[in-house]
Amino acid sequence: MDERRLQAALQLADGALPIGRFAHSYGLEAWLEANPEAGPEELRELVGVTLACSVATLDGAAAGLAHEAAARADLEELGAIDAALRARKLSEPARQASELCGGRLAALAAELDAGDLAEEARARIAGGDWPGNLAVVEGVVGAGLGLEREATVLIAVRGHALAMLSAAVRLGRLGTARAQALLRELAPVIQRSTRNALGIEREQLRSTLPELDVHAARHPARDARLFIT
Repeated sequence: MDERRLQAALQLADGALPIGRFAHSYGLEAWLEANPEAGPEELRELVGVTLACSVATLDGAAAGLAHEAAARADLEELGAIDAALRARKLSEPARQASELCGGRLAALAAELDAGDLAEEARARIAGGDWPGNLAVVEGVVGAGLGLEREATVLIAVRGHALAMLSAAVRLGRLGTARAQALLRELAPVIQRSTRNALGIEREQLRSTLPELDVHAARHPARDARLFIT
């Protein structure tokens, strides 16, 4: 990877990228409330299982498929991937988190110099033609920035792990240093999930981790909450 692409990858992977991910816990807030004794080891297991059984087979796979379609400038296929991903998200909060963040990244794509296709994707999302799931937009932006497909999927998978751990920090269940240590410990799972995601076709998109979806669905009914989802 040359210097320009490396800088683009680092920027896309930056947890401080202003796409609104900080507002979502992906069901973790409600899960922690239901599991008050959960500590760092339990959180590491939860994030690892989420990556392997949900992110790799759904969002990570969609990011890879979107990158492939974007490289061919296949707008019809991109729309189909986006629709398929939305249909497989089991709860409205999960769809909301994905689409809000995806819309923000699409709007930011011009500032990242992600190319004409990213601008077309932004227009279709803004016009309501596409749901605008984050993973699909990540694939389009990654291709537009000249990143390899594998690197783009790795960024998407790692980004989900980082988002969950960051939420745990803000909920007071992890220290910042321990969160970074857990992210490092999860590196083999992130790498394996990335490889698995690259082998999944659109018809195979799936999630086999209903536990967090159940907690995400319960989240809006909580009397007090820090996160949107």
